[in-house]
Amino acid sequence: MHALYSMRWHRGVYNLLHDMWAGRRDTFPEIQWEQFSKPPVRLGLASTLLRMEPVNREYLQYLRDHRQDEHEFHRAQVAIGLGFKAAVEDVDYIYSMAAGDNVFVAQTAITALGLMNIPPAREALLKLLREFPGDARVPLVKEVLKRAYDWTEESPAPAE
Repeated sequence: MHALYSMRWHRGVYNLLHDMWAGRRDTFPEIQWEQFSKPPVRLGLASTLLRMEPVNREYLQYLRDHRQDEHEFHRAQVAIGLGFKAAVEDVDYIYSMAAGDNVFVAQTAITALGLMNIPPAREALLKLLREFPGDARVPLVKEVLKRAYDWTEESPAPAE
């Protein structure tokens, strides 16, 4: 689903993505529509469309409606989608996923904080370093800080 984002400028791909969201089964009868109604694909589609139309509240709300989903893959998809959106109000949620016990979701959420590329997300990553010293997630946090925020261990820590 996210790969289609790179082809978003093609009118056919643009229309395909919107037809999939709207469930226009008659437009593309060969598509496995049952799969597109399920959260894994629909979350990826919402994330992709939100990147194309950042002010569309429907896609954003769909992602936010799945923040506490039982399935780890769904929560990870939400974290990435919200990371691409980079809304300050989602930093706390993404931080909570990064600080959680599920390794897959935590790694994805740490990456999402890097994708956000906004000061509050940087602060959330630095908070992870302070709150989880010696934890297995620390190398990833440091790598994301370095790549997304040009951070080094010598960088001054922000005042709390």
